[in-house]
Amino acid sequence: MPESCLPPFSRHDLVWIDGQAAAAAVLAASAAQAYRLAQRWIRAGRPLVVSRQPPHCDDARRLAVGLALPLALTRQRFALEIDPCTISRCRPPPPLSSVAPGLPSPWHVALRALCTAAQQIGIEYRVFGSAAWQFWTGLGYLTQRSDIDLLWRPSGESQLAQGVALLDAWERKHGIRADGEILFGEDAVCWREWMHSARSSSVLAKNRRGVSLRLRRDLVEYLASHGARAPRPVTPIATCV
Repeated sequence: MPESCLPPFSRHDLVWIDGQAAAAAVLAASAAQAYRLAQRWIRAGRPLVVSRQPPHCDDARRLAVGLALPLALTRQRFALEIDPCTISRCRPPPPLSSVAPGLPSPWHVALRALCTAAQQIGIEYRVFGSAAWQFWTGLGYLTQRSDIDLLWRPSGESQLAQGVALLDAWERKHGIRADGEILFGEDAVCWREWMHSARSSSVLAKNRRGVSLRLRRDLVEYLASHGARAPRPVTPIATCV
């Protein structure tokens, strides 16, 4: 595994395993079917996505990942645990500008408009979920009625507000739903929840280990400090899928 891919991994990262290591890579699977599918999937050179890590997973020995099948294979999702030492490469979620040309053609005009507007305010939206799976595998995951999942790391409070306002206006204008997250370090907040909870002091945040409530002011201060310690949790919440 290249040095640049050493742990810790982040949620939504894509990881590839050399096909020759497929048999040794999968340490646990949510079902026997998942184990067999994962073997074939890895040997075909397709990626797995890093998911939230349960308490027993340690990046040095086990990594929780997910496998989502395309529409032609019933679009099932499976949870797996793999040996990180078998990973040959990893990639962060791809930028929207790279993914957009391969998405449903009725979206092209709307997505070009979003890419242009985002570039003007210095934001790089990245893509995860079904659109990212389709981008990396070349298989069909999306329909014309699908959502697109976006995430971005704002450089400060002003860009945070601009990015949320842009997605809100873009959705209303083009009729395509954009789900996704704002990244504050390793904490991720649903952009829609951030917008609708403006009068609340706290907001629900996800990270690679679980879910908790975070103070909005701490998250904004994190942006201002450019890499200060992660905001402290307010109320821990049980980890969920």
